Amino acid sequence: MQEQQNKSIEQSIIRTLAYSDIFDYPLKLSEIHKFYSGANSISKILLKDSLNLAVRFGRIQRNGDYYFLPGRNSIVNIREIRQRASVPKLKIAKRTVRLLKNIPTVKLIGISGSLASRNSEKNDDIDLFFITSKNTLWLSRFLVNIVLILFGKKRGRFDFIGTNKICPNMYMDEGLLSIGFDRRNIFTAREAGQLLVLFDKNNFYERFLYDNKWILNFLPHIKISDRLDISHNENKILTLVDRFFFILQFIYMSGRITQEEVRPHLVRFHPQDRMHPILELHKQRCRIYLTARNTRLPAKALAMAGDTRGTPDTLTLDTPGY
Repeated sequence: MQEQQNKSIEQSIIRTLAYSDIFDYPLKLSEIHKFYSGANSISKILLKDSLNLAVRFGRIQRNGDYYFLPGRNSIVNIREIRQRASVPKLKIAKRTVRLLKNIPTVKLIGISGSLASRNSEKNDDIDLFFITSKNTLWLSRFLVNIVLILFGKKRGRFDFIGTNKICPNMYMDEGLLSIGFDRRNIFTAREAGQLLVLFDKNNFYERFLYDNKWILNFLPHIKISDRLDISHNENKILTLVDRFFFILQFIYMSGRITQEEVRPHLVRFHPQDRMHPILELHKQRCRIYLTARNTRLPAKALAMAGDTRGTPDTLTLDTPGY
């Protein structure tokens, strides 16, 4: 019974590390615990014991505070380089949010993507996620863009690189915070769980997680309230104004929309949707390293035989500045 439990925990650890490995991102103990991809929650003490056992048998490796898959020691240096590159971007994001939080219909602003984990490369832009009050998404987006343009912060349509520019690439209306069934997977769960919230009016991040409790199916250690009293205030005049701004902006964008999701209560400006490529890469990594674990074959040799690491084509996100 104990042996079966140890095996199950170790397999979950490998799945957790395999996901972060896609982004060349080794994890610390606290991070493995937070993003632990197991069916059930476990204590940090039990997790630490399992990690030590897995390291001893060479099923995972450790360098200082970082844990990673066998043969991937090089990503420790990559993470430290990207952490340093993320520092000025975080400062820019915080200064920008101090401006944007004054828009009364904006309820939450968070950093998404690589910068949320302080894993940005030098030339990356800064992705922001917004929650707005009910039926004000498109009015809010218009005001956000005006502020960013006036202060020279917004990434433009023709900014091929967009270094340190702000990319407001996802908006949700407080009346519809639940993520669709077709996107309920480890990719979306990790994106939601690692969101770096910079402005949160009236605990909207807690509301967002509450409306997406399915995340616990993938990340059982994410803290989500059991009970939350949620009420949505609606201003009929603002609702009419928002419809006008939706029509106006939709007409402006309509000729350039590809894979973006553009709806009255939800906007995702991801023309190259990374979800499916990343899910496939995760599946491949898990197959390689779990096979190594279960057959006692060297994981490094298996990985070299079927290298699944991402390429710029599959992992680059070029977001236009609509």
